[in-house]
Amino acid sequence: MGFIQFTDSKTENIDEFSLGIDHWIAESTDSHGETKVTLCVDRDSSRTDVHTVEFPSSEVAMANSNDLRNAEFGARMANVIDDGRQLRTLNVHRTEDV
Repeated sequence: MGFIQFTDSKTENIDEFSLGIDHWIAESTDSHGETKVTLCVDRDSSRTDVHTVEFPSSEVAMANSNDLRNAEFGARMANVIDDGRQLRTLNVHRTEDV
């Protein structure tokens, strides 16, 4: 079953946040278990972003979460986003390509 980590946060600098994602991808290419990373900006509130990371399973996601590079990424991103970050971990119940 697929698994998605969903983060909702606010930032004044989405470009810096995006660069942080680029840096994280480049520095951890040998350990990626994720299948897709998506960064979205709310059309009605440009300071609000949603960042999703998709995995083939919750086990792969948990192994990825235990990688120290992810803790370092989180610490760097804490300097870019405002307080109030919300993280959700979601088991995929159904998905369809239509």
